[in-house]
Order: sequence, then C-alpha cells, then structure tokens
Amino acid sequence: MKIVVDADACPKNVLLLCQKLGKPHHIPVWTVASFNHSIVSDYHHVVGSASQEADIKVVNLTEPGDIVITQDWGLAAMVLGKQARALSPAGREFSPDKIDFLLEEREAKAKLRRGGGRTKGPRKRTAEDDHSFEASLKRLLMINKGGETMSLALRVYFDFCCPYCYLAWGFMKKLKETTEIHDEWVTWEIHPELGPAGEYIENVVANVNLEERKLNLNRLGEPVGLTPGDHTFVPNTRLALEAVQFATEAGKMHEWIDAVYTANFVEGKNIGDQAVLAAIAAKIGLDTDGLSHALNTGRYTQVLLAHDRECMEKKLEWVPTVYAGEQKVLEGALAYSVFRDTLQSLK
Repeated sequence: MKIVVDADACPKNVLLLCQKLGKPHHIPVWTVASFNHSIVSDYHHVVGSASQEADIKVVNLTEPGDIVITQDWGLAAMVLGKQARALSPAGREFSPDKIDFLLEEREAKAKLRRGGGRTKGPRKRTAEDDHSFEASLKRLLMINKGGETMSLALRVYFDFCCPYCYLAWGFMKKLKETTEIHDEWVTWEIHPELGPAGEYIENVVANVNLEERKLNLNRLGEPVGLTPGDHTFVPNTRLALEAVQFATEAGKMHEWIDAVYTANFVEGKNIGDQAVLAAIAAKIGLDTDGLSHALNTGRYTQVLLAHDRECMEKKLEWVPTVYAGEQKVLEGALAYSVFRDTLQSLK
C-alpha cells in the first residue's frame, strides 16, 4: 500500500505528517501536483494545470488498500470506488455511506453560486486539524498494517451534560487510534427539567460531595487527559442535542459532538445558550442560519422525544449506555481499561 496525496491544495503540515507517519511503517508517500507547485517528495508526480488533470492522475495511481489524502469530495468518491480509503486534511475519513450526501451538497452550493449567490469559504486551519489528521492517519495505518484492529458498529446513548458520557467520548477517540469503530451517538436528554440558564451540580444532585466527585471523575479521565471533575455547571442540553441531528444530516455528527463537549467541559461555556451553539456551528463549518431555523422551529424535537421513548422501552438507567448490535455491553461510570477491554473482547 501507499499514501497518495492530492498535493495541489494540501497544507504543508499534512504532507509532513504523511511522511513522518508513513516512514516507520515503510509506506511510501506519493504526491501529485501541477507544475506550478513546489513539492518536496521522494515520489512526486507533476501534471499540467488543466482542470481535473491532477485528479485523474491520483485516480490512476490509486490501488485497493491505498490511503488517499484529498479535500476534493469528487476525487474521494472515485478512489473509494477503487477500494481505497480517503482522508481529508482535517482528519475526516470519507465513507461510502456519506459520500453521496456530500456530493449533493457540493452540487447545491455550486448551483447557488452559478445563480449569483454566495457560499462560505473554508474556515481557517487550526492546530486541532493537524491533531485530528494525525490521529486519523495513525488509525488507518494501523488498520492496514493488520495489527491491533477490529471493526465494530456501536450505538451510544448519551447527554452532553453527563461527565461520564464525556469520558466515554474521550475513551472512544483514544480507542479509534488503533481500532476501526463505526459509532452512532444517540441523544437522550436526562435533565429536561432544567431551565435555559442551567444549574450547578449541587442543585441537581442531592448531597453531592464536590471534592470527592472531582477526584473520582478526574481519576477516570487520566488515561485520556480529561478533567471533567473541574466542571460543576449542568446546562440545559435540549437544543445542543437537537442540533446533533442537524449535524448528522450534514455529515458532521462527530465534529459537532466533539466541539460541544469541548465548549462545555473545557471552555466552560453554557451550551444551553443558542448563541454559543451558533458559534460552535460556525467553527466547524455548519450552516448557522439553517441550524438556527431548525432549532427555532423545533424541527428535531420529535427526534429527541422518540429517542426518549426508545430509552424507556429499553429500560435504560444510565448514560452512557453502549450497545453492540442488540447487546448492551457498557453503561455508567467506567474506567478506560474496562471500556477498552470490553470492546476489544467483541472482536
């Protein structure tokens, strides 16, 4: 196998990461760019500047099992058709079940521009994008190496206000570095009684010992570098949970969940505030006007209620609760070792 980089618009850091991570695995990095780009690469292919020339070259070079780095959705679709894997410079893996939606979105935006309309350009690249790309490429290289890998389909019931769900999210991210997991996160509002302003944990949970709670939560988070015990505010999460569906339809479920967890537990923002949610949406490239309209009209309220009924029917008692198929495999407060070992036992 090899890594093939669509280098015309590839950030320099991404190319350097490909070379750095490919070397220990003895996996060559091939680059393709037009002649007016200066690329430092041991396996560089120069093409003309005509439209689609670089894309055609990438497709011709790609073989089953290769990893292709591109931000072009159309090119990603073509290499997926050749049984390769496609990864964006932001660390997002393109999947066959989502690529049709992305292509439809691209065509809709192109049609809008042809009609004189305007669409938002790409957001500024951040250090988080480099970290995300590095983690995703490490995972794909490990999978192709045939090492400590598996493929699981998991369904996780969660709420943004739950620190144990935040821990499960961090555990899942770490496990994905060496494991192929297809995870669906199902919204379940566990404190619908809270007002928009939210509350502090001592007003939500009776007789809570704040110091003991902090120590226990931060101890559980140590393996993945999380400190949820430092956070004692409990927000109203209804709108943030409804927005999960909006993000899912845009192919950004994981990006949304990660950004909301960061805003809540790391930045200490009130995710019950719609202005905070709009800022998160803008940061990850979601349509802020579309999200605002969806939340204000209650487009996804019935989805949230349906999930609540589903949880009642399953007689769930805790979040997070993790299902593998129809089997409940994990729930509640978990140590990373238990989370990891339980899921790896399902191989």
